[in-house]
Amino acid sequence: MKKKGFTLVELLAVIAILAILVIIALPNVMGMFNTAKQNSFNTEVKEIYKTAQQAWIMKNMSGAASNVTYKRVNGTYTGDSLDLTGRTQLDFKIVFDSAGKVTEYRASDGTFYYLSGNTTDLKVEDISGSKKWADKPQCKANDTATATDCTATTILDQIVVD
Repeated sequence: MKKKGFTLVELLAVIAILAILVIIALPNVMGMFNTAKQNSFNTEVKEIYKTAQQAWIMKNMSGAASNVTYKRVNGTYTGDSLDLTGRTQLDFKIVFDSAGKVTEYRASDGTFYYLSGNTTDLKVEDISGSKKWADKPQCKANDTATATDCTATTILDQIVVD
């Protein structure tokens, strides 16, 4: 009577084939996951811009326009606050001049960051190109900079914009 089943060699061959498939597929899946996270970050940065713009308009409807800075670090606002929904770990600083133009915008979620650069009137359609912290030169492991160079507080308060 012959037993039905697989031999050890057959099982090992199947496991080896599955391992090769996982090794090939894993980088593609992780790349898609990271791209989705970055796209989500970009969308939230744009939504914060729109919300801050609406808040500036509401605040200045009385005609007494003024400079306004909305800044949130670790979920705590400094100065004026915004009514936001979404990820609470997103830190940002957005500065409006008295004409309602955005002169500075910085945001970070600990993985990605966005810096508007020096601008006189940032528009929502100009917002793109967020970067990963790991790609920031002073945050690379082989650099001599300290870990504080890669925190949300540093990115929101630094003077030099890359």
